[in-house]
Amino acid sequence: MANEIVKYDNYLNNISLSGFSPAELDLLMALCARVKEHGTDELTFSFTEIRELSNFWSTSNEILARKLDSTNDKLSRIVCRIETEKYIIHFVLFTTFVIDKEKRSLIVSVNTKFSFVLNELSKNFTRFELREFVHLDGKYQKHLYRLLKQYRSTGVYEVRLEDFRRKMDIPKSYKNLDVTEKVVKPSVKGLEKAFPGLSFEVQRGNTRGNPVIGYVFRFRREKTASRNSPIRKQISGEKMEKPVKKSSKSPFYNFEQRVYDYEELERMLIRSQEELPENEIEREKRRQEDEALKKIFMKYHEKFDK
Repeated sequence: MANEIVKYDNYLNNISLSGFSPAELDLLMALCARVKEHGTDELTFSFTEIRELSNFWSTSNEILARKLDSTNDKLSRIVCRIETEKYIIHFVLFTTFVIDKEKRSLIVSVNTKFSFVLNELSKNFTRFELREFVHLDGKYQKHLYRLLKQYRSTGVYEVRLEDFRRKMDIPKSYKNLDVTEKVVKPSVKGLEKAFPGLSFEVQRGNTRGNPVIGYVFRFRREKTASRNSPIRKQISGEKMEKPVKKSSKSPFYNFEQRVYDYEELERMLIRSQEELPENEIEREKRRQEDEALKKIFMKYHEKFDK
């Protein structure tokens, strides 16, 4: 399996993926990996490609189709919601999700207004290797893995018990002791290789009985390359400009010259022309709406990502 990178806005970590099986989580993350940085393009994936990316356990196309259907069904029931002083916004991530059983393929596209959840990510994002994720055991390991990866640069993740229960999709029937013994301890043990030095501390309240009020997870933080380094660009999937060898014969040899991917620029230009609205007024209206939504999203981060 190719070493695909999953990269998405941290907002997705605040959504409770309730009822998702481990296989459905693998399928969802595989799609997030492949649609990132494709804007709102309608993309088609063969069942073979999906099976390879998600490490899907069955070779049956019928079983895979049913599992894709159940994944989207659960995803569509999730309320993606952002509230600010002025707006309350509900949205779905994928506006197109077509399972073609005859052609054995899946067609998906990302919501136009919220394409920046998976595109143009420069800060407030979570990144990890899809291959490592799909080989984890159980939904609790997978959930905790995503949450810890959000704090890969600090190596510390502190969370309140109520928030932890929701994000990890822990049954309400589990007592606090069950959460520690049946969820936290096994998950930490299973993630020791992915997060060297991983440990956890139970936070307790000062009231009667010293109830569990949260957890603090600590691990060896990841070293990050400088923002403009070739290594960082390669890891993040950014296209690297190709430097041209300087010639001492040229009077302009002191200037930095670069070669760009003109085919990619041409595709972007054509796509932008195809997406032009009917008139300039409509285009300006759409631009203002998009900018307003982005400001709302940034305001959300200022409130919750501190």
